[in-house]
Amino acid sequence: MKTTKKIAVLIAILMAFAIRTQAQIVLEESYSSIEEPKFFGIVHLELTGDVYMWVNTLYPAPAAQIVLYSMDHDVWKMVYFNSFSASAVKMEYTSQNLFSVDGKVDFLLESYSSTTGLLSTYIINEDGELIFSADGFTIKHENNSSGIFNTNHGIKMLLYSNSGTVRVYDLPGVFVDISERPNNNENKASLNIFPNPTSSGMITLEYNLPNEMNAGQIILYDMVGQQVGIYEVPQKSTKTELSIPITNFSTGTYFCKLQAGNWSTTKKLTVAR
Repeated sequence: MKTTKKIAVLIAILMAFAIRTQAQIVLEESYSSIEEPKFFGIVHLELTGDVYMWVNTLYPAPAAQIVLYSMDHDVWKMVYFNSFSASAVKMEYTSQNLFSVDGKVDFLLESYSSTTGLLSTYIINEDGELIFSADGFTIKHENNSSGIFNTNHGIKMLLYSNSGTVRVYDLPGVFVDISERPNNNENKASLNIFPNPTSSGMITLEYNLPNEMNAGQIILYDMVGQQVGIYEVPQKSTKTELSIPITNFSTGTYFCKLQAGNWSTTKKLTVAR
């Protein structure tokens, strides 16, 4: 009898725990009319952070609409642009400092024309202005890998055509690796800035290079992509720090890029005088 009571008590506890655990999952917000071929998701912007993005390619033709929401679900920006009379438009990339250096949100779109049978690439900004176009070329290759690469000679964008032609473009901005390469856990490469934001004349960069690298570089850029400092850094067995004077830095946003071979990561630095 006692055993039966203990089992009953245990079942009651487990049921109460299950109910409490389920109660932690709550509906935060609901967006309507987000069916295909519309898109809704979360994107990370280098200067603003995470936002919700709704791409409505069925906005009264030939226009299309992009709505950006804050993480509090308030409308942040609404973008209207010409859909180029395409049969289908697909969002491929969103950035604030890669395709231009004015701080505006830029959108890289892939469009398909049923008339010509061609895929084309377009880049528009948050004002709906077309800032780049490449008819017959797409950012995705047959292996579906991204066509944007961080190299020792700047940020490159590769566009591919069905005819076998590849175009290489040099991008004006700074590529920020927000992923920190999480799938490479054994690497443990990192870059941190202290203090940040800062109003002092000195910052400390705490870095760790990939395991297979014994040396690298730390490069500082301003908002327009110009280098304002470059430092050679070695790899050490212990935590490594580099102190950099920034007395001559004006108020604003900068980017610190740690690079070693083909690997790199970038962190944003805010200077407030």
